[in-house]
Amino acid sequence: MSSGKRRGRLIAGIVVLVAGIVGALGLWLGANARLDAAVDGLARGPVGCDTVLDFDDTGDYVVFIETKGSLDVSRGDCAADASVDWAGDELPAANVTLSNPDGDAVEITSDDGIDYDAGGSQGSSIGTVTIEQAGDHLLRVESDEEGFYVSIGHNPNDGVALMRIGALALLVAGIVVGVALIMTGRRRGDTTAPAPAAAWVPTAAAPGWPQSPPGFPAPPPTTGVTGVVVPPNAPPVQRPGAPLPLPPLPSRPTSEEPTRWGPPGK
Repeated sequence: MSSGKRRGRLIAGIVVLVAGIVGALGLWLGANARLDAAVDGLARGPVGCDTVLDFDDTGDYVVFIETKGSLDVSRGDCAADASVDWAGDELPAANVTLSNPDGDAVEITSDDGIDYDAGGSQGSSIGTVTIEQAGDHLLRVESDEEGFYVSIGHNPNDGVALMRIGALALLVAGIVVGVALIMTGRRRGDTTAPAPAAAWVPTAAAPGWPQSPPGFPAPPPTTGVTGVVVPPNAPPVQRPGAPLPLPPLPSRPTSEEPTRWGPPGK
């Protein structure tokens, strides 16, 4: 890989890593802000008071006992505490009723599966209610205990968990992809050019090399002495400047064949 491509991947990895971390942090903070806003938007009624709640939309709502929180506006119809902080381990007992614009009671169905703890407020659900008419409803809270509110609204946790899961997924993806690109960009490839294939040379030029090209039989061994093959009974070859060859000596007679030579006088 060329240095330009490595540098490009390194920069891309850093960008992806930073974007993943920043995006995950933004989603997580957004989830917290969503939860805080939802808790802050709950309608609250103090103990011993009749509180008018204006429902703009119909639908299902959750009724909570808020053991820690505060009221932004003072109540004119009763002496309400500006803030509460319940110290007991169990939720305080309360008689909660809700009437529609016609004065009819709205049924509250028992449900204790929802909690919230955000924006300085803490609460646990005691039931759900279905609002069929938009407009003013009367909330009455009666109890022998003090130091809590009754709050009503949509589940403040809706969408918060999904945003937090998305933040974690974005963080993991940004780290994995970013680190992978950075590691690829930092890795140096093998930039050495491959050596060209060696050409075949004869044995005399390079001892120890193959004696013949691949696919051909090896030549017979040589002694290092060159010469000319002379056929049998061929006349001698006269080289320029060389002395003439001597005639062959006569053959020596054998005992079976008489010779023409002998000692003198015989």
